[in-house]
Amino acid sequence: MSLTYDMLINQEDLVQAQADMLELLRRAEALKTKLNDMYDSLNDALDTPTGKEMKLEGKYAILEPVENLVVVLRQVYLTLVKVNGRGFYEDVFIEFEELNNSINFN
Repeated sequence: MSLTYDMLINQEDLVQAQADMLELLRRAEALKTKLNDMYDSLNDALDTPTGKEMKLEGKYAILEPVENLVVVLRQVYLTLVKVNGRGFYEDVFIEFEELNNSINFN
């Protein structure tokens, strides 16, 4: 069994991943907004001391995980934006090709 593997980085796949991640981020942000609105509506109906306590606990239990998800998705998206195009992987491959082409094996 070989411990060596070639890693292929496909620019088109990175661009598609960036677009997909942006769509997922937008959907997660919309979900967060919708849940927050629904939660506010529920708490308006429970305008009692118990309802106020439920609001605090429920926000932590229901909304915080979605907010954390949005933060993670945003970071992944921004990382993909950074690695796409010139300035990251593409420059490495261009310089490798230039170096490879400049070596004389005489």
